[in-house]
Amino acid sequence: MRRTSLAAPRASLGGLGSASTNRQSTSGRPSMAPKRQSMMPGDDRRSRGMSLGGRRSSVMPQGARKVEDPRPLRDKAYMSKSIRKLIVYLSEHGYDRSISSQILTSPTTKDFLAIISFMFANIDPNFKFIGKFEDEIPGVLKLLAYPTSIGRSALTAVGNPTSWPQLLAVLSWLVDLLKYHETVTEQESDGHFDSDDGHTMFVDYLSRAYALFLAGEDDTSALEEEVAFVFGSKNAQLRQQAEQLRAANGDVEKQLQLLSGESPLQRAQSTNRDLRADSAKFEAHIGQLQEHRDKLTDKLQAEEAERDSKQAELAAVLAEVEGHKATVAKQELTPADVARMGAERTHLEQELASLKKQKEAASTEQWDAELAVSKGLDRVHAKAAAASEAALRLAAVAAEARMAPPADDPVSVLPGGEGGGG
Repeated sequence: MRRTSLAAPRASLGGLGSASTNRQSTSGRPSMAPKRQSMMPGDDRRSRGMSLGGRRSSVMPQGARKVEDPRPLRDKAYMSKSIRKLIVYLSEHGYDRSISSQILTSPTTKDFLAIISFMFANIDPNFKFIGKFEDEIPGVLKLLAYPTSIGRSALTAVGNPTSWPQLLAVLSWLVDLLKYHETVTEQESDGHFDSDDGHTMFVDYLSRAYALFLAGEDDTSALEEEVAFVFGSKNAQLRQQAEQLRAANGDVEKQLQLLSGESPLQRAQSTNRDLRADSAKFEAHIGQLQEHRDKLTDKLQAEEAERDSKQAELAAVLAEVEGHKATVAKQELTPADVARMGAERTHLEQELASLKKQKEAASTEQWDAELAVSKGLDRVHAKAAAASEAALRLAAVAAEARMAPPADDPVSVLPGGEGGGG
């Protein structure tokens, strides 16, 4: 689909209606479609006009009763779809302000006013708000035949969760209206039908067939073939355009997914955070490796010092061995000396064994002698104890004898002596 360039000045849609009605129909007669009315009749700003009730069918015919909006305005999926459609339209038509799904989730009054002013300007480049926008917008929408009414209270609180779904639906409807106008304008500029859906062509066919009927000619096959050919060509063209639109829609969906997803700046910031975290981890790991390296260095130095000490000891032992080897090398020994020394060693070993046996025999004899002496001493001690006991008894008897009375003492009557004399 060709898009209208923003660089080129747009003609008023009302002007387009006048121009299209002045074209001649395929039969050579003036077109039967009435001219369009101005968007704001009676106003000095007549260039704003865009008629939806003349040659193009109105979304809501003039004078029709107010109907309830059947769209699921508050459904999150519907709102998300409307936001994506609005972003795509604004991006493709050169909207010069920042736009994103985040902004359109809860826009400010300034954002809403900028968007709807941009869309009204696409309808009429000369459009400008004169008074308060909350007073003018409902009237403009009514003239555009918007199917439902928008209250002033909704426009005074644009970002309110209650008001925004209705206003988002208005913007989505305006996008559909502008796209429809672009498609029809392109078809008209390419010399296609005089009307949006072939209605004028059909009226032209009826008028020509009726003229033939009045002239007494009942054969209208030529007209029918002409209409069938035109409609067949139109259908083929529409199928081709549908394929192109599907392809373009796929591209737009891909772009929308890219715009709705993570931005390059956000991806770069996320990557930067990851790299910083990795850098901190690597720095900590490097510190641990340096500490481990220092410990290994100290351990290596200690091992090297111990190795040097062992090498010095080994060198001293080797030097001592070399000295012994030199001493041995200086000694002059003959085979006879070696044999003699071997015989002497054998003799000494035999003598040593004999002495060990003699020592063992002497030790046995000493043990037996000590045992005999011990037994003799035991007997002597026993006899000494018996003697001591006998002496004690004898002393006791003597003491008792001295204590006995003299008359009873037979010894005292012995003649010529005194008792106890030996």
